[in-house]
Amino acid sequence: MLSTSTTAPLAKSFCVVGISQGDYIPYAKNACTPIADPYASLTAPADGPCITAKDLRGYLGSTSSGGGKSDTFGADAELMPGTYCNGMKISGVNVTFLPGIYIVKDKPLEFSKGSQATGVGVTFILKGKATLEIKTNSQVNLRATASGIYGVLVFFQTPDLAKVGKAPKYPTAISNIKSGGGLTIIGAAYFPSQKLVITSDSPVQSKSPATSLIAYQLEFGGKSNTQIRVDHEAGGIPPLLPRSDEGARLVR
Repeated sequence: MLSTSTTAPLAKSFCVVGISQGDYIPYAKNACTPIADPYASLTAPADGPCITAKDLRGYLGSTSSGGGKSDTFGADAELMPGTYCNGMKISGVNVTFLPGIYIVKDKPLEFSKGSQATGVGVTFILKGKATLEIKTNSQVNLRATASGIYGVLVFFQTPDLAKVGKAPKYPTAISNIKSGGGLTIIGAAYFPSQKLVITSDSPVQSKSPATSLIAYQLEFGGKSNTQIRVDHEAGGIPPLLPRSDEGARLVR
């Protein structure tokens, strides 16, 4: 676990199985008891038919994204659950995600600079080479569903399978949360084979009452003011996993 942020991440406590680098409030404890990955046995849902993006309100066409070109949605877009085979880029304000499961395949789920999006009762499944990219000054407010097999999960990343006979190299990719505006993620963000980097160009903080971050590696940087809370009742969701009395910790 690495922190290069000018404002130290804040939690009830930090507990690390291996090593930590950087400043934390309070100081990170080492040599803590490992906790099993609570979602290791959870499998991703099967792909459905590819969403015909041009039929959705607010579609702007296929534009440049971190992974090439992705289907892009602008102001007042209303997106429906399903399988997005050409990635998903949010590039406008007042974008709404209807409740349900969104499968994003092999390209980024990107919230462009200055975008604004809201979703209640949503889960994003990132498959293959898909990553999460939340750009600076975006306003992203997402809350997980409170029930079902993917309940509590806002983001669920499935590892990109290694070629036969070759061991995967970890981390397999990097997902980024860069926020200079507002960011509220109520639920769990699960990136078991990726590095999750949380940074900001200005001293802002997430106001989410309940957030769980699980990743192969976590890095805090820039001027981000990261405060992790786990009040699931205030968030209107079931208890977050993994449960621990030792606060924020590196699982493995």
